[in-house]
Amino acid sequence: MAAPAALPEFHGSVAAIRTEIYWDQELTAARSREATVRQLAKKQATEQQLKGPEEQTLYQQLRTAQLTERERTILDIGVSNLEFHYLGSAKILGRIGWGLAEAMLQLQSPEQRQ
Repeated sequence: MAAPAALPEFHGSVAAIRTEIYWDQELTAARSREATVRQLAKKQATEQQLKGPEEQTLYQQLRTAQLTERERTILDIGVSNLEFHYLGSAKILGRIGWGLAEAMLQLQSPEQRQ
């Protein structure tokens, strides 16, 4: 995605930023641990022949037991979408916005910055 910014016709007017540097690593780690808990719950639910509400109850019990309170909190308030939408995380999107603003400032001439 950065290739167009390197084309001569865009020199000085287009910038690319690497969004991965703004990612929330703590949230990613918690999301990974949650996926492990979800797989364990699915396996146990299959073994115990649980469906619907019983399966959901099992998952919630395992989630409470396996994840720390902080992990559960950041997952509950920090994720509202999927990874390809930056998890819908205001923290991630805010950091990316900051990076975009910094890139825009770099594109401005010194006279425009005043």
